[in-house]
Amino acid sequence: MYKILSKYKLIKILPFQDTFFHALSLPKKITLSKELLALNYAKYAPYKSPNIIDLLQDNYLMLWFYQKELPETIIIPESYAIFKELVLLNEDAIYVMQDDIVKIIVIKDKKLLNAFVLHELDDVTIKLSMDESQVFKRVNIEKGEYESILKKSLNAISFKDFYAFNRIDLDKKTLLNKLVNKASYPLALLIVFTIFVSFTHEYLLESKITKLQNIYKAKRAKNKEIQRYIKSHNMEIKKQNSFAKKELLQIPSMLLLDSIYSIFKGKDKAHLIDVSINTNKIAVKIQTDVNPVIFLNRLNEIKYFSRVIIQNSYKPRDAMRIISYDIEVKMLKDI
Repeated sequence: MYKILSKYKLIKILPFQDTFFHALSLPKKITLSKELLALNYAKYAPYKSPNIIDLLQDNYLMLWFYQKELPETIIIPESYAIFKELVLLNEDAIYVMQDDIVKIIVIKDKKLLNAFVLHELDDVTIKLSMDESQVFKRVNIEKGEYESILKKSLNAISFKDFYAFNRIDLDKKTLLNKLVNKASYPLALLIVFTIFVSFTHEYLLESKITKLQNIYKAKRAKNKEIQRYIKSHNMEIKKQNSFAKKELLQIPSMLLLDSIYSIFKGKDKAHLIDVSINTNKIAVKIQTDVNPVIFLNRLNEIKYFSRVIIQNSYKPRDAMRIISYDIEVKMLKDI
Protein backbone atom coordinates (compact mmCIF):
# COMPACT_ATOMS: atom_id res chain seq x y z
CA MET A 1 0.00 0.00 0.00
CA TYR A 2 2.85 2.41 0.81
CA LYS A 3 4.38 1.94 -2.64
CA ILE A 4 1.08 2.75 -4.39
CA LEU A 5 0.40 5.83 -2.26
CA SER A 6 3.99 7.00 -2.64
CA LYS A 7 3.83 6.62 -6.43
CA TYR A 8 0.88 9.00 -6.62
CA LYS A 9 2.36 11.38 -4.03
CA LEU A 10 -0.42 10.75 -1.54
CA ILE A 11 1.94 9.99 1.38
CA LYS A 12 4.97 11.67 2.92
CA ILE A 13 7.36 10.03 5.38
CA LEU A 14 8.55 13.00 7.41
CA PRO A 15 12.34 12.73 7.97
CA PHE A 16 13.53 12.06 11.51
CA GLN A 17 15.54 15.30 11.63
CA ASP A 18 12.62 17.46 10.44
CA THR A 19 10.47 16.70 13.48
CA PHE A 20 10.55 17.52 17.18
CA PHE A 21 8.97 14.80 19.33
CA HIS A 22 7.12 15.24 22.62
CA ALA A 23 4.92 12.75 24.51
CA LEU A 24 2.73 12.98 27.58
CA SER A 25 0.09 11.01 29.46
CA LEU A 26 -3.44 12.43 29.60
CA PRO A 27 -5.80 11.99 32.57
CA LYS A 28 -8.22 10.17 30.25
CA LYS A 29 -8.59 9.32 26.58
CA ILE A 30 -10.14 12.32 24.82
CA THR A 31 -10.73 13.58 21.30
CA LEU A 32 -8.55 16.53 20.32
CA SER A 33 -9.23 18.79 17.36
CA LYS A 34 -6.39 20.48 15.50
CA GLU A 35 -7.37 23.75 17.15
CA LEU A 36 -7.14 22.25 20.66
CA LEU A 37 -3.81 20.61 19.82
CA ALA A 38 -2.33 23.92 18.72
CA LEU A 39 -3.79 25.78 21.70
CA ASN A 40 -2.65 23.30 24.36
CA TYR A 41 0.58 21.82 23.02
CA ALA A 42 2.24 24.20 20.53
CA LYS A 43 4.18 25.59 23.49
CA TYR A 44 6.28 22.41 23.56
CA ALA A 45 7.66 23.05 20.05
CA PRO A 46 11.06 24.73 19.66
CA TYR A 47 9.71 27.02 16.91
CA LYS A 48 6.78 29.36 16.35
CA SER A 49 3.39 28.28 14.88
CA PRO A 50 4.36 24.65 14.23
CA ASN A 51 2.42 22.06 12.28
CA ILE A 52 1.45 19.14 14.52
CA ILE A 53 1.08 15.41 13.89
CA ASP A 54 -0.53 13.58 16.80
CA LEU A 55 -1.15 9.97 17.72
CA LEU A 56 -3.26 9.01 20.73
CA GLN A 57 -2.90 5.46 22.07
CA ASP A 58 -5.20 4.94 25.06
CA ASN A 59 -4.34 8.02 27.13
CA TYR A 60 -0.75 8.35 25.83
CA LEU A 61 -0.42 11.31 23.44
CA MET A 62 2.52 11.47 21.02
CA LEU A 63 3.23 14.72 19.19
CA TRP A 64 5.51 15.46 16.27
CA PHE A 65 6.10 19.15 15.48
CA TYR A 66 7.39 20.29 12.10
CA GLN A 67 7.75 23.64 10.33
CA LYS A 68 7.18 23.32 6.59
CA GLU A 69 3.62 22.86 5.31
CA LEU A 70 3.40 19.68 3.21
CA PRO A 71 1.06 18.99 0.25
CA GLU A 72 0.73 15.24 0.78
CA THR A 73 -2.59 13.83 1.96
CA ILE A 74 -1.01 11.43 4.50
CA ILE A 75 2.01 12.34 6.63
CA ILE A 76 3.74 9.77 8.86
CA PRO A 77 6.90 10.55 10.89
CA GLU A 78 9.94 8.42 10.10
CA SER A 79 10.62 8.01 13.83
CA TYR A 80 7.18 6.38 14.27
CA ALA A 81 7.83 3.99 11.37
CA ILE A 82 11.09 2.90 13.04
CA PHE A 83 9.43 2.66 16.47
CA LYS A 84 6.67 0.50 15.00
CA GLU A 85 9.27 -2.08 13.95
CA LEU A 86 11.57 -1.86 17.01
CA VAL A 87 8.72 -2.19 19.51
CA LEU A 88 8.18 -5.73 18.19
CA LEU A 89 11.48 -6.66 19.91
CA ASN A 90 9.62 -6.15 23.20
CA GLU A 91 12.66 -4.61 24.94
CA ASP A 92 13.02 -1.47 27.04
CA ALA A 93 16.05 0.16 25.46
CA ILE A 94 17.60 3.22 23.90
CA TYR A 95 18.30 2.56 20.22
CA VAL A 96 21.26 4.45 18.75
CA MET A 97 21.04 4.37 14.95
CA GLN A 98 23.90 5.41 12.70
CA ASP A 99 22.63 7.04 9.52
CA ASP A 100 23.88 10.28 7.93
CA ILE A 101 23.20 11.63 11.42
CA VAL A 102 22.76 9.81 14.74
CA LYS A 103 19.09 8.99 15.39
CA ILE A 104 17.91 8.10 18.87
CA ILE A 105 14.72 6.28 19.91
CA VAL A 106 13.80 5.45 23.51
CA ILE A 107 11.23 2.68 24.09
CA LYS A 108 9.83 1.68 27.46
CA ASP A 109 6.74 -0.40 28.27
CA LYS A 110 6.06 -0.58 24.52
CA LYS A 111 5.76 3.22 24.37
CA LEU A 112 7.83 5.70 22.39
CA LEU A 113 9.26 7.87 25.17
CA ASN A 114 11.62 9.99 23.08
CA ALA A 115 12.97 10.47 19.57
CA PHE A 116 15.72 12.91 18.69
CA VAL A 117 18.85 13.33 16.57
CA LEU A 118 22.49 14.13 17.24
CA HIS A 119 24.84 15.58 14.64
CA GLU A 120 27.56 13.30 15.99
CA LEU A 121 27.80 10.44 18.46
CA ASP A 122 27.64 11.86 22.01
CA ASP A 123 27.77 9.18 24.72
CA VAL A 124 27.18 11.74 27.49
CA THR A 125 23.85 12.87 25.99
CA ILE A 126 22.84 9.26 25.42
CA LYS A 127 23.65 8.36 29.04
CA LEU A 128 21.64 11.35 30.31
CA SER A 129 18.66 10.27 28.22
CA MET A 130 18.92 6.72 29.62
CA ASP A 131 18.99 8.05 33.18
CA GLU A 132 16.06 10.37 32.56
CA SER A 133 13.95 7.58 31.03
CA GLN A 134 15.12 4.91 33.47
CA VAL A 135 16.10 2.69 30.54
CA PHE A 136 19.25 0.65 31.15
CA LYS A 137 19.91 -1.10 27.85
CA ARG A 138 21.60 0.44 24.81
CA VAL A 139 21.28 -1.07 21.33
CA ASN A 140 23.51 0.19 18.50
CA ILE A 141 22.18 -0.12 14.95
CA GLU A 142 24.42 0.41 11.92
CA LYS A 143 23.32 2.33 8.81
CA GLY A 144 22.64 -0.74 6.65
CA GLU A 145 20.52 -2.37 9.35
CA TYR A 146 18.66 0.92 9.93
CA GLU A 147 17.75 1.21 6.24
CA SER A 148 16.53 -2.40 6.28
CA ILE A 149 14.36 -1.76 9.37
CA LEU A 150 12.86 1.38 7.80
CA LYS A 151 12.09 -0.37 4.50
CA LYS A 152 10.46 -3.31 6.30
CA SER A 153 8.36 -0.97 8.44
CA LEU A 154 7.14 1.11 5.47
CA ASN A 155 6.10 -2.03 3.59
CA ALA A 156 4.09 -3.09 6.66
CA ILE A 157 2.22 0.21 7.06
CA SER A 158 -1.53 -0.43 6.99
CA PHE A 159 -4.73 1.55 6.56
CA LYS A 160 -5.03 1.47 10.36
CA ASP A 161 -1.81 3.50 10.61
CA PHE A 162 -3.05 6.01 8.04
CA TYR A 163 -6.30 6.42 9.94
CA ALA A 164 -4.52 6.78 13.31
CA PHE A 165 -2.43 9.66 12.01
CA ASN A 166 -5.27 11.39 10.16
CA ARG A 167 -8.36 11.38 12.35
CA ILE A 168 -11.49 12.04 10.32
CA ASP A 169 -13.45 15.18 11.27
CA LEU A 170 -16.55 15.21 9.09
CA ASP A 171 -17.32 18.89 9.64
CA LYS A 172 -14.36 19.74 7.38
CA LYS A 173 -12.52 18.52 4.30
CA THR A 174 -10.96 15.33 5.57
CA LEU A 175 -8.41 12.68 4.85
CA LEU A 176 -11.01 10.30 3.47
CA ASN A 177 -12.42 12.96 1.14
CA LYS A 178 -8.94 13.86 -0.13
CA LEU A 179 -7.97 10.24 -0.51
CA VAL A 180 -11.07 9.40 -2.55
CA ASN A 181 -10.72 12.47 -4.75
CA LYS A 182 -7.00 12.05 -5.36
CA ALA A 183 -6.74 8.30 -5.53
CA SER A 184 -9.86 7.13 -7.34
CA TYR A 185 -8.70 7.90 -10.87
CA PRO A 186 -5.13 6.56 -10.69
CA LEU A 187 -6.20 3.56 -8.62
CA ALA A 188 -8.85 2.75 -11.20
CA LEU A 189 -6.14 2.84 -13.85
CA LEU A 190 -3.98 0.66 -11.65
CA ILE A 191 -6.75 -1.94 -11.31
CA VAL A 192 -7.32 -2.00 -15.08
CA PHE A 193 -3.59 -2.24 -15.71
CA THR A 194 -3.22 -5.10 -13.19
CA ILE A 195 -6.06 -7.06 -14.80
CA PHE A 196 -4.54 -6.46 -18.26
CA VAL A 197 -1.11 -7.68 -17.15
CA SER A 198 -2.67 -10.70 -15.46
CA PHE A 199 -4.56 -11.82 -18.57
CA THR A 200 -1.57 -11.06 -20.82
CA HIS A 201 0.62 -13.18 -18.55
CA GLU A 202 -1.99 -15.95 -18.71
CA TYR A 203 -2.07 -15.78 -22.53
CA LEU A 204 1.73 -16.03 -22.74
CA LEU A 205 1.75 -18.99 -20.39
CA GLU A 206 -0.94 -20.70 -22.47
CA SER A 207 1.15 -20.19 -25.61
CA LYS A 208 4.18 -21.66 -23.89
CA ILE A 209 2.15 -24.66 -22.73
CA THR A 210 0.94 -25.28 -26.29
CA LYS A 211 4.53 -25.36 -27.56
CA LEU A 212 5.57 -27.75 -24.82
CA GLN A 213 2.63 -30.02 -25.55
CA ASN A 214 3.53 -30.09 -29.26
CA ILE A 215 7.11 -31.04 -28.42
CA TYR A 216 5.81 -33.72 -26.07
CA LYS A 217 3.52 -35.19 -28.77
CA ALA A 218 6.24 -35.04 -31.43
CA LYS A 219 8.82 -36.89 -29.36
CA ARG A 220 6.31 -39.27 -27.76
CA ALA A 221 8.38 -39.09 -24.59
CA LYS A 222 7.12 -38.99 -21.05
CA ASN A 223 8.79 -35.84 -19.84
CA LYS A 224 7.94 -35.54 -16.14
CA GLU A 225 9.30 -32.00 -15.87
CA ILE A 226 6.92 -30.74 -18.57
CA GLN A 227 4.03 -32.59 -16.97
CA ARG A 228 4.76 -30.96 -13.62
CA TYR A 229 4.97 -27.58 -15.31
CA ILE A 230 1.60 -28.11 -17.03
CA LYS A 231 -0.05 -29.21 -13.78
CA SER A 232 1.42 -26.31 -11.83
CA HIS A 233 0.35 -23.85 -14.52
CA ASN A 234 -3.20 -25.18 -14.66
CA MET A 235 -3.51 -24.95 -10.89
CA GLU A 236 -2.23 -21.37 -10.98
CA ILE A 237 -4.67 -20.42 -13.76
CA LYS A 238 -7.52 -22.02 -11.81
CA LYS A 239 -6.51 -20.12 -8.69
CA GLN A 240 -6.29 -16.82 -10.59
CA ASN A 241 -9.65 -17.36 -12.28
CA SER A 242 -11.28 -18.22 -8.95
CA PHE A 243 -9.76 -15.12 -7.36
CA ALA A 244 -10.84 -12.88 -10.26
CA LYS A 245 -14.42 -14.19 -10.20
CA LYS A 246 -14.67 -13.67 -6.47
CA GLU A 247 -13.11 -10.20 -6.39
CA LEU A 248 -14.82 -8.83 -9.50
CA LEU A 249 -18.20 -9.70 -7.97
CA GLN A 250 -17.53 -7.36 -5.07
CA ILE A 251 -18.08 -3.62 -5.08
CA PRO A 252 -14.76 -1.69 -4.80
CA SER A 253 -13.96 -0.63 -1.22
CA MET A 254 -13.19 2.96 -2.24
CA LEU A 255 -16.70 3.28 -3.73
CA LEU A 256 -18.25 2.01 -0.50
CA LEU A 257 -16.15 4.38 1.61
CA ASP A 258 -17.06 7.33 -0.58
CA SER A 259 -20.78 6.47 -0.26
CA ILE A 260 -20.53 6.23 3.53
CA TYR A 261 -18.60 9.49 3.76
CA SER A 262 -21.25 11.30 1.72
CA ILE A 263 -23.88 10.39 4.33
CA PHE A 264 -22.14 12.24 7.15
CA LYS A 265 -20.67 15.31 5.44
CA GLY A 266 -22.54 18.61 5.43
CA LYS A 267 -24.34 20.45 8.19
CA ASP A 268 -25.17 17.51 10.46
CA LYS A 269 -23.06 17.41 13.58
CA ALA A 270 -21.44 14.00 13.32
CA HIS A 271 -17.94 12.55 13.57
CA LEU A 272 -16.92 9.30 11.91
CA ILE A 273 -14.89 7.29 14.42
CA ASP A 274 -14.22 4.03 12.60
CA VAL A 275 -15.08 2.15 9.39
CA SER A 276 -14.09 -1.49 8.86
CA ILE A 277 -14.86 -3.58 5.77
CA ASN A 278 -14.90 -7.39 5.88
CA THR A 279 -15.96 -9.07 2.59
CA ASN A 280 -19.65 -8.14 2.33
CA LYS A 281 -20.04 -6.56 5.76
CA ILE A 282 -19.18 -3.07 6.99
CA ALA A 283 -19.06 -1.77 10.55
CA VAL A 284 -19.46 1.99 11.00
CA LYS A 285 -19.05 3.83 14.30
CA ILE A 286 -19.95 7.53 14.69
CA GLN A 287 -20.22 10.15 17.40
CA THR A 288 -23.22 12.49 17.19
CA ASP A 289 -25.93 14.42 19.01
CA VAL A 290 -28.31 13.94 16.08
CA ASN A 291 -31.03 11.26 16.09
CA PRO A 292 -29.19 8.11 14.81
CA VAL A 293 -32.26 7.01 12.85
CA ILE A 294 -31.62 9.88 10.42
CA PHE A 295 -28.30 8.33 9.40
CA LEU A 296 -29.83 4.83 9.47
CA ASN A 297 -32.38 5.89 6.85
CA ARG A 298 -29.73 7.56 4.72
CA LEU A 299 -27.50 4.49 4.80
CA ASN A 300 -30.42 2.26 3.84
CA GLU A 301 -30.99 4.44 0.76
CA ILE A 302 -27.53 3.67 -0.65
CA LYS A 303 -27.96 1.27 -3.55
CA TYR A 304 -24.88 -0.80 -2.61
CA PHE A 305 -26.31 -1.84 0.79
CA SER A 306 -28.91 -4.58 1.26
CA ARG A 307 -29.49 -4.01 4.99
CA VAL A 308 -28.39 -1.52 7.67
CA ILE A 309 -29.13 -1.84 11.39
CA ILE A 310 -28.10 -0.01 14.55
CA GLN A 311 -25.93 -2.50 16.41
CA ASN A 312 -25.16 -0.43 19.50
CA SER A 313 -25.77 3.00 21.01
CA TYR A 314 -24.42 4.52 24.18
CA LYS A 315 -23.58 7.95 25.59
CA PRO A 316 -20.34 8.47 27.53
CA ARG A 317 -20.37 11.04 30.27
CA ASP A 318 -19.85 14.63 29.00
CA ALA A 319 -19.60 13.47 25.38
CA MET A 320 -21.70 12.91 22.29
CA ARG A 321 -23.54 9.61 21.79
CA ILE A 322 -21.61 6.72 20.16
CA ILE A 323 -23.59 4.85 17.49
CA SER A 324 -22.53 1.60 15.78
CA TYR A 325 -24.11 0.51 12.49
CA ASP A 326 -23.85 -2.94 10.87
CA ILE A 327 -24.15 -2.94 7.07
CA GLU A 328 -24.61 -5.83 4.64
CA VAL A 329 -23.22 -5.09 1.17
CA LYS A 330 -24.78 -6.30 -2.08
CA MET A 331 -22.75 -8.16 -4.68
CA LEU A 332 -21.98 -6.29 -7.89
CA LYS A 333 -24.31 -8.54 -9.89
CA ASP A 334 -27.26 -7.59 -7.66
CA ILE A 335 -27.07 -3.84 -8.36
